Amino acid sequence: MKYQERKLEHELNVSSSNLLHDFMLYMVGGIAVLAIVFYLATSSVNFVIDHLSPELESKLYGIVASTTPTIKADPHPRQKEIEDIFRQLLEQVDIRGQQFKLKIIDASEENAFAFPDGTILLHSAIVDAMESEQEITMILAHELGHYYHKDHLRGMGAGLTLLAFSAAIGVGDSSLKSIVTSILQQIKKKFGREQELAADLYALRILKKKYGSTQGALSLFKRLNSNTTGMARATFYLSTHPHPNDRIKALIQRIEQ
Repeated sequence: MKYQERKLEHELNVSSSNLLHDFMLYMVGGIAVLAIVFYLATSSVNFVIDHLSPELESKLYGIVASTTPTIKADPHPRQKEIEDIFRQLLEQVDIRGQQFKLKIIDASEENAFAFPDGTILLHSAIVDAMESEQEITMILAHELGHYYHKDHLRGMGAGLTLLAFSAAIGVGDSSLKSIVTSILQQIKKKFGREQELAADLYALRILKKKYGSTQGALSLFKRLNSNTTGMARATFYLSTHPHPNDRIKALIQRIEQ
């Protein structure tokens, strides 16, 4: 029998929408896997930091501290008052490997910082906003909490992990790299917000131990919350700092436990 080729009744058609759908599924899945691996890698780094020997921890702090800028303090009428409270506070905390220094600079933003070399920097605006000894202690103890939890070393570990992952995806579509890097940075910021809340809870324990009360913590953050404008509220999502309202909720939850 002679073979006769039959014509197809319908042309084979691969929908471009199906290809796009499959591509998006693969991309979203790949990004999700990468984000999970990044999260696990950062968690592993934190585990290692928790079990560092004092000698290695001191060496790493020396490396991180070398990045601290030189800060010139400005005179402030409450300098001695705050230094006295800070000195008393240091007698009650157990933080190894640091020589602490307290500095105040003229700045209109209500903020405070803990630098890797042991320098705690207060903006004059937040100094002026503090109305009681408990509020001063809350701010100082919060910054000490970053040393207690080794947040500078954790920040260095998270930064190196982010750098490694960014380099790993450095080849290929630049828009895809931008999307993945943005997601990883948000995960890193989430770690930062968790560190800030942990420092708040550490300060809360110090307040309770020192004064038998935690009123200073709530009064301070409630006032900071009332001073936060709508535009400023939106920026908290993009920063490593939780919104004051979130901090108040976390503090109240811990107080009620």
